[in-house]
Formats: sequence, C-alpha cells, structure tokens
Amino acid sequence: MLIFAKTKKLRIMPSSTPISPPDQPHRGQRARHRLRTHRRFRLSFINENTFNEVWTIGMSQRKVIASIALIFVALGCMAATLIVFTPLRTLLPGYLKQEERQENTVNVFRVDSLLKAGRETSEYLATLKSILQGDSSIVTHTGQQASAISSHSVSPDSLLPATPTEEQFVRMIDERKRYSIGNHTSAPGVSAIFLFPIRGARILSDTSSELTVVSPPRNATVTSPGSATIIATSYSPSGLWAVTLQHTNGYVTIIDGLSSCRVKAGDSVSVGESLGNAGTSHDVTIQLWSAGTRLNPLRVMPI
Repeated sequence: MLIFAKTKKLRIMPSSTPISPPDQPHRGQRARHRLRTHRRFRLSFINENTFNEVWTIGMSQRKVIASIALIFVALGCMAATLIVFTPLRTLLPGYLKQEERQENTVNVFRVDSLLKAGRETSEYLATLKSILQGDSSIVTHTGQQASAISSHSVSPDSLLPATPTEEQFVRMIDERKRYSIGNHTSAPGVSAIFLFPIRGARILSDTSSELTVVSPPRNATVTSPGSATIIATSYSPSGLWAVTLQHTNGYVTIIDGLSSCRVKAGDSVSVGESLGNAGTSHDVTIQLWSAGTRLNPLRVMPI
C-alpha cells in the first residue's frame, strides 16, 4: 500500500524574553514568537498484512516539484529515444515508411525524366510543323542545333540508374557477343580475327566434326593465329608436338602435328610469332574451341 501524506512540523524559536500574559500581549513579542510551519510531504510504503511501514521518504514542497519535473524529463528522453532509434517512428501520423519514401523519390525522378522527354517531344513536333509549313529559318536553326548536338555524346539518364535486372541483361548480351562467331565476320578493308597459322597450306579435310586438316609445305613455319598465351605443349610418341594457345578473347586454339616446337607453357606470343615447324611427312591438325564448344577454324581463319 502506498500512502502519500501531508504533514506539518511545528518549530518554536527560543527566546530569552518571557512571554507576556494572554490578556496583555505585546506586539513585538507576538511577532517574534509566531509559530513557524513548513509544508512537508511523506511518501510511505506500508505492508497491508502487518500495517508496518516498509519504506518512507520525506520531501519538502520544492523536492516534490523537482522530482515530478525530473520524472517528466526522463519520460520525454525515453520517448525521444524510442522514436529516433526504433521503428516506432513509422507509427507517428504523417511519417512515411522507408519503402514509401524510396518509392516517392524514384517517382519524382521518373516524373522529372518524363517532363524532360515531353519538352523534347514538343520541340520536335513544333520543328516538324514549321518544316511542313515551309519555314526555312527553322530549318537552318535546326541544322545548327543538330550539328552542335552531334558533337556531344549522349549520356544515359543519370537520375534513373540501371536496376540489377537491367545490369544482368546487359552482362548476358555482352557475354553472347563475346562468344558469337557471326559478329566477327570479315568486312572489306578489315582484317580477320585470326590469321591462318600456315602459309601456302591446302585443306585436306573439313568435316562436320569442325576439325580442319591441312597439308603444309615442306618445313613450313607454324605461327600464332592471334595474341595468346601458351597453356600447354605436349610431345607424342610419334615424334610430333601439340601446342595449345589461350587467346585474349576467350578462344582456345590447338595445333597438332609440329615436328619441332619453339615455345613452352606460360609463354606469351603475338600474332604471326613462330611456334615451330610443320615437318615434311605429317599433316597439321587445327582445332578451335570457344566456351567449351568446338568451332570450325575456317570461319575465323580465312586462308
């Protein structure tokens, strides 16, 4: 049981002058010996079973006011801490959740981009209308603007960065282009991707297995079809060498049937650099691989 009681404490100031009788009070003595009372409060905790005071604290009026103010300040600090450092702030009226604020920001950027596109479309339609009406001045002005715009590269919209799905799609397209043979066809005035490794050779076999066998001239030099790194060299019991090259664009070339080898594993070779000799009595086999798939070397190594 909690009891909050108000008590009065009487205190009499000592005096050396005797008090006048009640029938003849003296004004100065009555003012001196006036009883002084102080408002005091007591907070008691009482055991309901035994009615004994468990804990008691006495406070003056100032202490009570200070304690109440301190309690309110502590409650305010606790409420501010909960609002700032916990998700309870999202329950306040007028406060948006994090997802809603992000969505609003993205929508604002999109609206800005749409407004810009709308202005460009309006200007385009106005220019087209002037051209159809035969206004020659707008044609000259538009030509000057077009030449100025063409001199600057158009950058993507920086307000709307690419989403993870778009980035994944771009990487997939780049990977397909990297391993696509059809995109590397030779054009007039443009050199092929790879050079044929043996000059003066003639094709003996070009089967559906996409493996090409050539008949080289006597002691012809076998060169690297492109910039590559030698990843393996092997020597067969028949006395012939096989060289495996890893190109920078992901292709792997295997040249088998060399009578001599001038490179070793780990060497870097450039286009046209000698790998060895073809010999006199053996044909040379050329294989081309890309992403684990065997390709026809003649598609990228024109003779």
